[in-house]
Amino acid sequence: MRYFKKSIFIVAVSIILQCAGSNRWGKVIEWKDVSLENLPSESDYPDQGAVILLDEGNLEIFKSSGFAYSLLERHRIVKIFNSRGVHFANVTIPYSSSTTVSNIKARTITGDGRIIPLPADQIFDVTLYPGFIFYSDIRAKRFTLPGVEDGCVVEYEWQKIVKNFTYWDQWTFQNEAPTLISRYHVKAPSEWEIKWKTRGIDLEPKTENLPDGFKQDYVWEAKDLPAMKREVAMPPPSRLSTAILFSPVGMTTWSDVATWYHELSADRIKPNEQIKTEAENLTRNCRTQREKLEKIYQFVRDKIRYVAISIGIGGYQPHFATDVLHNRYGDCKDKAALIAAMAKTLGIDVDLVLISTWQNGEVDTTITSHTQFNHVIACAHLNGRNVWMDATETFCPFGHLPWYDQGRLTFVIDHSGQGEWEMTAKENTPANVVERNWKLEIDSTGRILGELKTTAGGAYAMQYREEIETIPEEQIDSWIFAPVLQRFPKSKSLKVSLLNRKTLLKPLTFNVDFRTAPDSEQVSCLFTMDTFCQFDWYKIFVSPRRNYPVAFKFPSAFIDRIHIHFPDSWKIETNIINDSTSNSFGHEINKISITDNHEINIYREFYLKKTFIEPSEYQTFKTFLNDVALADRQFLLFKKF
Repeated sequence: MRYFKKSIFIVAVSIILQCAGSNRWGKVIEWKDVSLENLPSESDYPDQGAVILLDEGNLEIFKSSGFAYSLLERHRIVKIFNSRGVHFANVTIPYSSSTTVSNIKARTITGDGRIIPLPADQIFDVTLYPGFIFYSDIRAKRFTLPGVEDGCVVEYEWQKIVKNFTYWDQWTFQNEAPTLISRYHVKAPSEWEIKWKTRGIDLEPKTENLPDGFKQDYVWEAKDLPAMKREVAMPPPSRLSTAILFSPVGMTTWSDVATWYHELSADRIKPNEQIKTEAENLTRNCRTQREKLEKIYQFVRDKIRYVAISIGIGGYQPHFATDVLHNRYGDCKDKAALIAAMAKTLGIDVDLVLISTWQNGEVDTTITSHTQFNHVIACAHLNGRNVWMDATETFCPFGHLPWYDQGRLTFVIDHSGQGEWEMTAKENTPANVVERNWKLEIDSTGRILGELKTTAGGAYAMQYREEIETIPEEQIDSWIFAPVLQRFPKSKSLKVSLLNRKTLLKPLTFNVDFRTAPDSEQVSCLFTMDTFCQFDWYKIFVSPRRNYPVAFKFPSAFIDRIHIHFPDSWKIETNIINDSTSNSFGHEINKISITDNHEINIYREFYLKKTFIEPSEYQTFKTFLNDVALADRQFLLFKKF
């Protein structure tokens, strides 16, 4: 109650101050760190749309009668040069049910010095994730600055009160535009240990030692930070930008994280009679524990709908497994909890696993924070081996993981509340393979009777299956025929088939029989290797240099087997030779043979085995891709004589 009164008091004071200062905000510019007379111009940053003059956060942590909460004040000033920087005038302030946002002020200062304040009725309250998260208390205050034009300055500030959380898990110094000053100020009880770590920058805070009972100040300030440039196939930007990371108060070790999550989840995975009955019915004909676990996994994967849910602590805490079974829906942690509860009734221990997926980036184990994870999966230990399970992925078979979970450092939390670091399995062999088998018969008129059989395995099979599920049933044949039509625009589909659509342990297979229909009788046919392979990675990496690594999702292989039969009245010219290119990134192989029976057989393989390429390796990698592209320009020319 005392915390509630104090929160109301702070909000009330903020509103009073907002009203008292609103007239001054619309008329007076008072900046300590920025000189209005000496602002940078577009000529100083010719490649940029804007420059951030000041980005400042002031966080004060309060502790009262056992409650902890924090007050964050955010202030930003941005000069917009041109249309590329206009998006800085659109502001989103996310918050949840545990947060109060107040004292929002914003204004535009035009090039001729006019001040245009943001009207209060132009601040809107919206749902932040209406599509991705089905149930969520994550909302946002949104507004766009008025009177924005080239050469103007936009400025805004706001306050947040957050209950139960003591401070933000990180402050990012670097932004998508150059930043002249970025400052983060933390004010906390001096008896609290503030654990922090900088990333991408060596920076010590300005601070002083104070006795217990006083507030300790920490101020981190960085200046003249370059813009963070987006690059194709880069790792998650959130893990590359210069920043300062924090451990939540009370989480000084990873054992604390394990204890915290165990307390959140332990009672949620307790089975009841309904769960026991369901598990026994599912596994009645199973002989081994592994077979039983597979049945449970398949049930949760296929029969429990995935619905993203994030409300309050529900962003981390699973729902009761009994409710998940009853409702027949849940998110990642709910599905993992139900697997654990059902397995428990059969004497199989299944642990919940915190994981940071490929899209979220690597976990930094040197700074303790549960916020580094974005996903929960399950893990059982059978016959001395880990069995990883992610039941959120519809097309992932038992005993496998989706590509984004593979080779990831995870934090496994057992039934006693102990945490252990474990690395998930990674399919390093070219399991992620697309194999195309071409059979072409050229007749005397130059018309082609062809067959294409495409087989996809691993991550490619999973992606294709997901794509097929989004296509109306009557359009699937056209989707399968599309790759042939791209290569042979005047072709007609004769027969299309799709195999192993639901048989997840087998490769997905498409078969297309087709025929070309030339306008008139042809006297020649020209193909290049690229006609069949259409390998265009070299077009993606065109920039002369890299600032950040290249991060591919998974190792992969592309194999083309090409068989062409041509009539006796035709001859062939070709510059295709047997060759190969191999290095640390992967390899390419080309083999060709021509028989006396007017048959040509070509084998082409490209295998990418290195998925993380440092900027220092970029030029060599580009050369490798260009060599592959050059080999794909080799030709086959058939002529009638």
